[in-house]
Amino acid sequence: MRPFEHFTPDTLEEAISLLKEYNGKAKLIAGGTVLIPALKEEIYPEYPKALINIKEIPGLSFIEEEEETIKIGALTRLEEIVRSGKLEKYPLLKKAASSVGTPQIRNMGTIGGNLCQDVRCWYYWYPHRIGGRLTCYLKGGDICYALIGENHYHSIFGSYKYPDRPSPCQNACPAHTDIPSILEKLREGRIDEAARILLETNPLSPISGRICPHFCEDRCSRKMLDEPLAIREVERFLGDYILENFSKLLPSPDKKSGKKVAIVGSGPAGLTAAYYLKKSGHQVVIFERKNEPGGLLRYGIPPSQLDKEIVKKLIKTLENHLGLEFKLKIQLGKDVNLEDLSAQYDAVLLATGAPRKKETFTQYKTVLSNEKNLREKKRPSSHHVEKNVFAAGDLVNGPSTVVEAIASAKMAVALINRFLLGELAQESPSSQKVLYPVNVKAFKRMGRFGDFKREAERCFNCGCVAVNPSDMAVALMALGAKLKILSPNGTRVIPIEEFFTSVRGDLASDEILTEILIPKEVSNLPQVFLKFRLRNAVDFSIVSVGVWAELKGNVVKKIRIALGGAAPVPLRVREVESWLEGKKLEDQLIEEAAKMAVKEALPLPKNAYKVEITKVMLKRALASFKGN
Repeated sequence: MRPFEHFTPDTLEEAISLLKEYNGKAKLIAGGTVLIPALKEEIYPEYPKALINIKEIPGLSFIEEEEETIKIGALTRLEEIVRSGKLEKYPLLKKAASSVGTPQIRNMGTIGGNLCQDVRCWYYWYPHRIGGRLTCYLKGGDICYALIGENHYHSIFGSYKYPDRPSPCQNACPAHTDIPSILEKLREGRIDEAARILLETNPLSPISGRICPHFCEDRCSRKMLDEPLAIREVERFLGDYILENFSKLLPSPDKKSGKKVAIVGSGPAGLTAAYYLKKSGHQVVIFERKNEPGGLLRYGIPPSQLDKEIVKKLIKTLENHLGLEFKLKIQLGKDVNLEDLSAQYDAVLLATGAPRKKETFTQYKTVLSNEKNLREKKRPSSHHVEKNVFAAGDLVNGPSTVVEAIASAKMAVALINRFLLGELAQESPSSQKVLYPVNVKAFKRMGRFGDFKREAERCFNCGCVAVNPSDMAVALMALGAKLKILSPNGTRVIPIEEFFTSVRGDLASDEILTEILIPKEVSNLPQVFLKFRLRNAVDFSIVSVGVWAELKGNVVKKIRIALGGAAPVPLRVREVESWLEGKKLEDQLIEEAAKMAVKEALPLPKNAYKVEITKVMLKRALASFKGN
């Protein structure tokens, strides 16, 4: 192994302090059954600089019974759980613990480590030897190799996506257009919804759909199989559709902020900013030095590349629908100066394009003097010049593409809104969605069509299809457990389902899982844990099922079901739970429940067999309650 620092803190507070100090470049170790092999094989893209051994910290290994809960310390070994007399009324948990690995592994591995362990996908675990490690999607790359590679043991319920980099095409787009969601809506025939998603991130798609350099296509994972998607052609179709249906897709903004914003320049950055500022309720006036608005779009791009009638139509649509006001033939520094605009308006946005060498307006001195900050174009702060003056587009980026100007304008608008309204920078709202459907029809070879419907069918809807390997997570999810997590900001207690909004668990780099809390209300109810694997020892589950039920006779009063090995996170089968409640457990009912549990399954090319195994495992689990 490579060298690293090793610390053995005496307290949790000391451990948290070390994690914070190393800022994501340290790893916790207790049992080490997963971490040590990973370090030996060098599977991580960045080797940890420090290991923090929390095994010696007192008070983390215990099983305690309280009035309403059973508390289990995160460093409690799995073998202790198997042998504990305090857990006799939780056979689901004991059975799950006894199914993990071998006695040697259970004597080393802890319940906390089992919950926080890494995935077991072989692409993720490919050692850093022949050919080097595989930088898959989960390790920061673009591609989940299992999508079109070896996927016998992978997810049948979709993929996991990082919230901050959901797909390579979206990451590559400067405007961060949600391309997979757009294509998903098109596959479903919901064109209006696809158009609205595009309009949220790019109001100039009739333009960019014709001239965008399509950075997204360069990063398309489809290249592994045949050719990248013709994403720009799809954008062009939707852009034209938006242009013809603008009033239907975007109701006229009705909120009024009472604020006035002046925009200098009517090119792509100026028009984009005007669109979002009007949506925020501000009055917008656009100053343009030419005879007609459009800037680069009208005067800089040859007609052979961009039809000027499209430009005129788009500007007229924005003007009429949003109520934009244009003041033409007004040049900054000649007909109006920056100081006057700053005094007359609540905010001013400079979107003039990069000034030419001969243009030495005094108005630009403040902007250009901060060249280093401005050139760091990915930083929102680079768009704030001084006081109530902001900048966007080529004035910030230097010469750039239309889609980069759109992205820059969105950053500037976020800062203007924060300045005017006290709002934080506007980002897309964080989604609670955990699993995303894989497009299983896309795995056969087919070249580019250009037609938007057929191109949408070619999209994988990329994400990680590795499954979460934790058996304890399945049992604890079925039991309705909560987790106690310590961070530099204090302690939080969350349901285990909230923890598994990530394939590895939602634990920040400076947090430590300290306790598991299990409600005692389920202690006297029938419980079952079943696990299908290829060998009776060592192997991880192909599918596992954890269930408890409250019955009166054979009638289900309440039930909770969790599945493991079938998705990137342990799954609650809520629809089946609700459907079973109030019904009598009979063979036909159990059969229908099993079918319902897998109706949303999307098996990959090599793992359809897991669907049948899931059905059989759930039927066996439910059948075991008959007569209780």
